[in-house]
Amino acid sequence: MTRHLKAILLISLALTVLAAVPAFAHARTTYRTSRPALSATPRMGKAFSVSGVVTPASTARSRATVKVKLLRDIGGTYKVMSISIAKLSRMPAGKAGTKYSRTLTIPRAGKHAVRVFQYRGGRLVSKSRVTSFIIAQRIDIDANVNGWLAPALRDTMAPAGKPLDIVFSTPADWAAPWPSSDKPPNGAAHFIWGDFAKVSADGLIWHTSGLRAGRYDWMRDAMPKWGTGSLVVTQQIKIDQNSHADTHALPYLPADVYFGDVAAEGMGCNRSIAFLTRVFAQTCADPLIWHTAGLDSGRYDWKCWMDGCHYGTLVVDGPPQQVTVDSDPLDSVTVVSADTPLDVVFTGARTGAMALCWRTIHFTATAGDFTKTRAYPDPLTWHSGGLAPGTYEWQCWMGPQCHHGTVVVQ
Repeated sequence: MTRHLKAILLISLALTVLAAVPAFAHARTTYRTSRPALSATPRMGKAFSVSGVVTPASTARSRATVKVKLLRDIGGTYKVMSISIAKLSRMPAGKAGTKYSRTLTIPRAGKHAVRVFQYRGGRLVSKSRVTSFIIAQRIDIDANVNGWLAPALRDTMAPAGKPLDIVFSTPADWAAPWPSSDKPPNGAAHFIWGDFAKVSADGLIWHTSGLRAGRYDWMRDAMPKWGTGSLVVTQQIKIDQNSHADTHALPYLPADVYFGDVAAEGMGCNRSIAFLTRVFAQTCADPLIWHTAGLDSGRYDWKCWMDGCHYGTLVVDGPPQQVTVDSDPLDSVTVVSADTPLDVVFTGARTGAMALCWRTIHFTATAGDFTKTRAYPDPLTWHSGGLAPGTYEWQCWMGPQCHHGTVVVQ
């Protein structure tokens, strides 16, 4: 009898447990943390908010805590830079979720991300997806160059292929607006060509997601002082010291040449790599980095100084066809051969106000594959590794009263 009673009790207990499983599963809470949204495009040193929603709603018995983690990509892995913690308020009955929002300011350029972690009762219950973004490198340009109708060109250096925020300084003489209300205030500045986006209404902040190597002219275009200069984007050249193959570069432009990390094996040889033509400056010993302010077309050999275990050549494109365009006529046509490397040099001894126009000649929308490689008074030169047949227009940026023309490739 006792044995039968035990069996009945065990069966009853099992049935009770099985019946409770669906009810338990039905009552189980699923916590969710939304992917964080950003209030604005993050920029260096500017505050922006990170917001989202956690569910279910935060209650008196289950108040939610969120940790907003700011991450930065270091060597391909996200590292935690800072943590912002918020205890979310209790929501009224009927609310599905509770919103969170934190304000961040990021002082460094690079690839960043934010991720939100939700805690209940001190226990991690959910985490959001990652929201990643790029903080552009800030480039400050002193726009207060001196000059009247003959502005001094001033170069500012920037790396290739990197997101940039270009910020122009604001001289005191820019503050007052033009006398006529239909003209812009004196603060405006313009990049004459290139893939830039104006960020500020006054034209003092410009953004680019990355530029190829070249020279990008800008101009102050308001009285009482004119000003102009160039953002010089340097070449980043990587040489595989083990391949012995030629590495190519553009002429005339500044370049940083990288030979890669110094290997443990054969370290003495690697440390002694040098260009045989001493027109380069060694800027770092480990890894080996060399710099040049710009090279003429030609071949530049390098080798291991100790025993020649590594060797190769940096080939600066050329020799290109030298094409001279006289910018003095109001309209001109220059004919060149297709698929031929070109150095297009603008000439024309313009004086006075016209000199300002002459210095800003450019190919419209960088038609074709032209790269501006030199600025006045070097002279103003554009380079191409070869163009498809067609017509490529150039003009003075200042307007139709200045000169324009075409380069016909056939």
